Amino acid sequence: MSGKELLDKMELIDPAFVEAAENARGQNRYSWVKWAVCAACICIVAGGLAFRGGLFKPQGARQSDTVEDSITSVNNDALILADAQADWIVTLMDTDGNEKYAYSSISFLERKKYGLIPENAVGLTPENTYVITEADIGEFMGTVSKCADTSLIGMKLYHFAKFPNDDLICIADTPKGYAFYTGHLILPEITELATFDTYLDAFKMTGTLYSVEVLSPEFTNIADINDAETKRAIVELLSGKPNIGRTESERRFADVWYEAYGNNDVEYNEEHGVVSYKVQNSPEEDTALYNKAHDLWNRGERLIRLTSENGASLVLDYFPAVGIFYCGDGCFEVPDEDAAILNSLLNITE
Repeated sequence: MSGKELLDKMELIDPAFVEAAENARGQNRYSWVKWAVCAACICIVAGGLAFRGGLFKPQGARQSDTVEDSITSVNNDALILADAQADWIVTLMDTDGNEKYAYSSISFLERKKYGLIPENAVGLTPENTYVITEADIGEFMGTVSKCADTSLIGMKLYHFAKFPNDDLICIADTPKGYAFYTGHLILPEITELATFDTYLDAFKMTGTLYSVEVLSPEFTNIADINDAETKRAIVELLSGKPNIGRTESERRFADVWYEAYGNNDVEYNEEHGVVSYKVQNSPEEDTALYNKAHDLWNRGERLIRLTSENGASLVLDYFPAVGIFYCGDGCFEVPDEDAAILNSLLNITE
């Protein structure tokens, strides 16, 4: 477990000390607040549907991408949660007749990805809004088989002529005009998770990745890794890592604490299966110890977002100080030697 799940389950903690610690840190949010949002986002992505906001907009001629879409310009993946009620459509089947892709309204960042707006754009102004014309309509892809708006079932989807072989971007012929949509792979339910390979296989990450992004705990972009060899090396380091479970991750943190400070002020509680810390001589000392444990756990934390060429995305929450990362329902161990290499590839120096 991480953040609040880890530290709030310390058996001897006084809630007053937690409040004091929060006040002492001013406006900075604890990692566990972030983790609650992060985990929810991961659940949406891992389930195979990354929802993007935006209802169909009124338009003139054959164009439904309007200036009002500029609200999607905020670079914050947590907005996926707020947009969960937006229209989405499911279409295209695999060879076994299963639904393969879910499509949703194109986001602001995806517009940049496909060159529909300038890289430095901060909103969809009339000058940089891409107007879809008949010349943009490529080959027929299929019809909508399922949709939150039942009136759109049967709507036709076409390839974008500029990307004729890319199934992840399409043009939908909506009742209100042509509109760009982007696809997200629908993934099978994962029930057994012995190693991280289960996710890599299900999300088809074993081939060439489209992108590897390094993010802060608040989802701020730190770096985009574009070198193919580096991306491949990262996947190889992550593959095969065992799912050690939440309980073992707490035991691991207690060991890391001892290695760092040479005492048992934070230790694993065998009876309760969580880490706890010893009562100090004063509330101030307890608060200081609480903050110290929090800072050790989160030192160098990074989110790693892997996106495959078929549109599947995985978000990992990596804690270098403890040598573990979380993804979905798993907690995966990274040995010291592998962690040192991974930290170098991700440029983590804390």
